[in-house]
Order: sequence, then structure tokens, then C-alpha cells
Amino acid sequence: MLVKSSWKQKLIFKTTIHQNEELYYLLSFIFYLFSILSILLTFAACASDDIPPAGNEDGPQLSMEFHFNPNQERLNNFGLPQGMPAGHAGVSPEFNAMSAHYVELAATAFTPLGTGAIIYQGAETTDGGEMAIDFDQEVICAPGATFMEWDLSEVPEGTYEYIRISLSYQNYTVPFRALGIDLEGTLASFLGYNTYIENHTVNQEMVEVSSNKKQGYWAFETQYGVHSGDASNTTVPNPISASSPIPAGSCLLTARFNEPFQVTGEETDDQAIRMSISTKQSFEWIDTNNNGIWEPLDGELVVDMGVRGMKAEVVK
Repeated sequence: MLVKSSWKQKLIFKTTIHQNEELYYLLSFIFYLFSILSILLTFAACASDDIPPAGNEDGPQLSMEFHFNPNQERLNNFGLPQGMPAGHAGVSPEFNAMSAHYVELAATAFTPLGTGAIIYQGAETTDGGEMAIDFDQEVICAPGATFMEWDLSEVPEGTYEYIRISLSYQNYTVPFRALGIDLEGTLASFLGYNTYIENHTVNQEMVEVSSNKKQGYWAFETQYGVHSGDASNTTVPNPISASSPIPAGSCLLTARFNEPFQVTGEETDDQAIRMSISTKQSFEWIDTNNNGIWEPLDGELVVDMGVRGMKAEVVK
């Protein structure tokens, strides 16, 4: 007995065939793509052994790093050795981060500030009223990390004996004693001439500021909270202050290169300026009981948060 298919059965049958055809073509196309991809990957894997790594397509670079040395000579504002004053004490803090706002290469000790090769100038703003460093746009780096990088071809040709760097921010850990308990805290210190700070994080806690802060503003975080204030002094060593002075409150450190830094315009290899900053007893306070331990709850005031000298070396 012949059973005729209904129109619904025919439609389902035709639809199924049509769907199967589409699935067949789709699977065939996917298989084709995977075949092509496999061939390309195989070729690339084989070819990579024969092609050397690409060189620096942008040309030789000049980079800068900050290193911190607690054993480096402790200097005063004139770049001369300085011991600890009577009745004071200091520690060499453990640095977490550093930032700078200005970098200038100077040909000689008689090069006036601003007339050398200025290779970096950070962003500034008037959001807080007067012109100030824009903290939100500052480049903050860890010790030994690359702070900044330039194309060597863009550095003016010349022979430079000195480098000037305006430090703007430092973050470090210092020990202290409170109620007979030895503790540690994190200090954020602003060294720039004037800094507009919307907010900043000391360690874990964010501090809202939304105003300009002059050189010496600091915030200190412990497990008990954050306290802030202003340091009365910030040491800024400048060994050529007699021939090339710097403005007060600028935190423009000056260092002499270990050997003259020559830029000829024909360099082919990367170079790095390695800055070694003295942190020897750079955190200084009035030691009221002469025990060499900072005890802020006992009224021991911080008097200096600057750094204590800088050396410069070009690594090729």
C-alpha cells in the first residue's frame, strides 16, 4: 500500500535536506580555514629560526633610572659633606618610588639654569590657582626602573659635564616608635616648588587634597591612619651653586657625570643615565632624648626630608 506524503512531511523533508546542505558547506569552509591557518603557522614556526629578532626600529634610545644608596656621602645644599647636627638624628629610608619634573643637561659648571639641553619638562597646571606641577600627570617609578626614555637623535649634540634634575615626589618607608612599640610607616613627600594635588595614595589610604602644596608637604600613613604636615627644610645639594645657582624651593639637584656625556648624533646603541641618589640619614628630626629613634608622639619634629646628594653615570 502506497502512502502519500502530506505537504507538511514534504516541507519538513526538504527543509532538513536544505539545512544539511548548509551545515555541510559551513563545515567545509571552516575546515578550509583551519587548513590555511595550519599552513601559515607551520611556515612561521619554521621561518622564525632563520630570521633574526628585529632591531630597534626607532633608533638608539636614552633612558634614565633612579637608584638609592644609603652609604653614599651625605651632602649639604652646597654639595659639601655634612654630618648630623647636635641634637638631631636621622635614618636612611627605604625608597618605594620617585618622580622628577625637569631634566636638563649642562655643558659646564657655568651654564646658567635653563640654558642647557632641557630634555624633559613635566606637565603644569593652574587648577589650584598659581602655576604648579600637575601631580596627576607625574611619572612615578620604582627604584631601578626606567623613569623616562628619549630618542637619542632628539637630544641636542654636545658634551655635557653636569645634569640637573628637579625631584618632585618621593615615597619611602621609615621606622618610628610610639608608646614604646617599634613600628614602620610610609611617607609621601612632595619636593617640587609647588604641586597641585587632587588626591594621592600614601600606601593603602587615599588622601584628598584638591589644592596646591608648596615644597615640603608630606603625608605619613601607619596602621592607625594618615597624618600630614609640612617639613621646615628640604636639602637640595648643588655642588656648582657658586657658578650656577638654583632658585630657592626648586629641588633642582645637580650632579657631575663620572665622565663627560657626549652626544654626537651618530650613536647606534642604547644608552642609560643611571642616577645614584644619597639617602644617607636623609630623613632628619630633632632627637629630644638622644636615643636615635624617631618618636613623633613625644614631640620629635621632622626638620628635613630632602635627599643628600646625587651622582650620574652614563651606561652604554
